[in-house]
Parts: sequence; C-alpha cells; structure tokens
Amino acid sequence: MPPLSLLGIYLALLCLSVLALKDMHMRLPVAAQAGQAVALSCQYDLEGSQLYSIKWYRDDAEFYSFVPKEQPATRLYPDQGIAVDLARSDSNNVTLLNVTRSQGGFYKCEVSADMPYFHTGIKTEYLTVFEPPSRKPDLTVEKLSGGAVRANCSSGPSYPAANITWFIDNVEHRPGPAVHVHGGGDQDEWSSSTLRLEAKAVAKAARSLRCEASVYSVWRRASDDAPLRADHPQLAPVRGAASDCEQCPTNGCKSNKAASMTSGSPND
Repeated sequence: MPPLSLLGIYLALLCLSVLALKDMHMRLPVAAQAGQAVALSCQYDLEGSQLYSIKWYRDDAEFYSFVPKEQPATRLYPDQGIAVDLARSDSNNVTLLNVTRSQGGFYKCEVSADMPYFHTGIKTEYLTVFEPPSRKPDLTVEKLSGGAVRANCSSGPSYPAANITWFIDNVEHRPGPAVHVHGGGDQDEWSSSTLRLEAKAVAKAARSLRCEASVYSVWRRASDDAPLRADHPQLAPVRGAASDCEQCPTNGCKSNKAASMTSGSPND
C-alpha cells in the first residue's frame, strides 16, 4: 500500500479516536458540609461509542468504578475510607455519604470509551469540606455615653472561619473585615467583628441590629435582633380623646362632640 494511503488511514483513525470522547466536564458543589451527602457528576459525549468504564479517584486513589460489561458493574474500594451510595451512583454520578473534613481534596473522573479506540478522558476538580459553627452567632450590644453604641459579634468554632455580616434595620452594613482567631494547623477557627455606631446614626435611623455568620454560600445563621433605641412615643389621634368623655358631665360631652363635628371635614 502506498505511504500516502497509510498516512490517510492513520489520520482518519486518529480523528475518530479524538471524536470518541468530547465535551467532558465535572460538576461538584462549591463546598460540602461535613456529615452530609455530596453528589459528584462527570458528563461526557462518547460520539456514538460505547462506554467501557468510568473511574473515580480522590488524590489519585481509586474509590469507585463503573464498568457496564462486568457483573456487578459497580466496584467499591472501601480501604480508601469513602462511603458511596450505590443507589445514587451510576455511569455519570457518584454520591458520597457522610463526608468528613479529611475527605476534601482533588477528585478525578476517568472515562474510557470501548473498543476499538479505548480513548480516555480525565477531569479533575477540588472539593472543599467545611465544618460550620454549632450554633448561631452571639451578639452583644453596649450603649456608650452620649448615645453611641458598640456591638460585638462572635462566631465559632468552625473550619474555616465564618464570615460575619452586619445588618442595621435589615440593610447590610460593612464596618470592616472580621478578626479570625486561628487554632493552628487544621484546628477550628473563631471569628469576631466589632461595630461602633455614633449617636447621630443611632438617633437618625437605627432601630435594630443583627449579625450573620456564613461559611461559603452553603451555611448561614443569623443572631437574634438587638434593639438599639425605643421608638418615640406616638401622640394619640384627636378622635381618640372622645373615650375620656365617658366620665365627664353630659353637657360637657355634648359640647365636645359638637366641637369635634364642627372641626371635622364634610366627609367625616
């Protein structure tokens, strides 16, 4: 066979093998909470070829595989310490159960097409596992001389440290970054933030204050609302004074009622 024909066959086979697996991507949450289930997804297009296998790895250690031609098609590797929900795992998805902080890391899916090409594609993504605080943040408010207010919001322990956001009358307020106290190594961290409101700000609008602790966009808890000042007393409506007339002499009540009718609008 002429060399050009061999080259043409080789290029054709090469193109077919490349087309055998495309549009491959992984889907996983931004962060997973420790103790909960996590769904990982690996999507791909075999371009008409059959799937030979899909294998999942954490930090290059295989923990789950799906091979359609084998019986059973699924295989687990329990020595990796990762629990898998087989009922929610298949040729595209794998569901991890009761994840722990130590199980965060790089997760990889490896997809192989069946014969004759056995083309293989690999995608890797990082999974973060966090441990949130065990309760809502603590808010303390101190009223200073002159009408100013100083508040402190603390949250923790957690991993990583929680972010703290302030709300004044349900409107977000950013006084500055929170202070994070690190326990060292992989230990938990505490968060603390202090807010000071001057008397003018308190008197002008501020009625209530709260803070919110969040870890990534997954976990969020708010403190109880703390009142900053009491509302000004409201004056009673003019017509509300009529109830006082029940104890006055009859003639006086008639005169007051007449005065009220005289001063009212025609539509009253």
